[in-house]
Amino acid sequence: MSNGAQDPNAIQPEDLEEIQGIVLRGYTFEFVRHFVLTIEDAGAFKRFLGSLVPGGPSAGPLTVTSAEIWTEKPDYTLAIGLSFAGIQALGVPATFGNQFQYQAFKQGAVARSPIVFDTGASAPANWVPCLAPSSAAAAHAVLTLYAKDAETLEARSETLRGMFGQGGAARALSFGATDYFDGRALPDGMVHFGYADGISQPNVMGVPRPPDKQQPVPAYEVVLRNTPEAPYPFPTPDDEVFAKNSSFGAFRILEQDVYGFETYLENSLVDKELLAAKFCGRWRNGNPLELSPDAPGDPLPPDQLTEFDYFGDPEGLRCPIGSHTRRANPRDAESFPSSKPDHRIVRRAMPYGSAWDPSQGKDDISRGLVGYFIGASLENQFEFIMQRWINGQNFALNFSEPQGNDPVLGANDTGASEFEYPPNGKVSGFEEFVTTRGGLYCMLPSLPSLAWMASR
Repeated sequence: MSNGAQDPNAIQPEDLEEIQGIVLRGYTFEFVRHFVLTIEDAGAFKRFLGSLVPGGPSAGPLTVTSAEIWTEKPDYTLAIGLSFAGIQALGVPATFGNQFQYQAFKQGAVARSPIVFDTGASAPANWVPCLAPSSAAAAHAVLTLYAKDAETLEARSETLRGMFGQGGAARALSFGATDYFDGRALPDGMVHFGYADGISQPNVMGVPRPPDKQQPVPAYEVVLRNTPEAPYPFPTPDDEVFAKNSSFGAFRILEQDVYGFETYLENSLVDKELLAAKFCGRWRNGNPLELSPDAPGDPLPPDQLTEFDYFGDPEGLRCPIGSHTRRANPRDAESFPSSKPDHRIVRRAMPYGSAWDPSQGKDDISRGLVGYFIGASLENQFEFIMQRWINGQNFALNFSEPQGNDPVLGANDTGASEFEYPPNGKVSGFEEFVTTRGGLYCMLPSLPSLAWMASR
């Protein structure tokens, strides 16, 4: 922009001090721990919120990490999400109005479960205790603590317990065996299905990131902004301190049936690794089919892994139309039901559970991914992707044949599932490989918003 004017649709340096770091930055820590809290004393919990604001008058021993650039990597980072029930429990004047764009947050993940195909085995009745229907109204906050090592995780957890327990502010709800849920990174940044993870995240205007063939998304698609370009009304109250630079996140626990996935690939009549690549849209080493259509090859440099689009592959000859990565991020190449593709989402998830040992066959260990899917609109981003792209039979409107559900993440069943990959490949009869074990819709307040709520 000319005359030194700031672009209102870009993140500015001063915004980094306000936005929770988890929104804009992927933390490369090995350990993470999530606590789901229920507020027991609103006044004491407001004091706890005040203690989480770095540089605030009552800052505590642990504070929420902002998106500011580090000069030295800390030994922990901390994030907090509040459910609508949690905000209500605080008694702050935040209604969000009656607009469509905030009904998902107000209704919550349990009520919205059919919209995102959390049905059958993934239905809320089968979720972990603290997020199941009987407890959902008491699930007020999620604390997410990343740590550099196991010792730091335990030490910081004890400090955090002392902070949220002070004055009877809150207590941690049960996940079953424990009142916390841990994740731990697998070697080489892999997920349990064996794929390299975390490759393609939205580039946000104003935030330096490696090159990507896609255009950067404006700030208002990731954090709330009171701007005419934003496809949502600014939430009430219209005091910008409450909402500006805050985000929404769908906290999810996703169990992965690694044995079932590998067994299906092994028993297919095509090459196992080729089918795994067609399912995902990438080889397991991360190389995209658009750049390496015939064989995985050596891993590409990180700055090349996102340098492609699908415009030269309209029939899916290299990367199938219905593959996971093409559905979750079509890269502007498909026909969109909206006037512009404003559905991209930030993913902050880490594996949980030990790696599957093929020599042991089927086991009873729970393993999968736990974390957030983050954006400025739950309806237009997380729910749209899950409903229209992941589980949309006609995901690509300019393609002549239905594409079924996402073969990796979709709500599939063995009697109806099909997956085609041109020119003549087709498999069927695969199960639902990913099952939802918990969900909570949260607001990720900006740091000024936390201070605002603490002072009400």
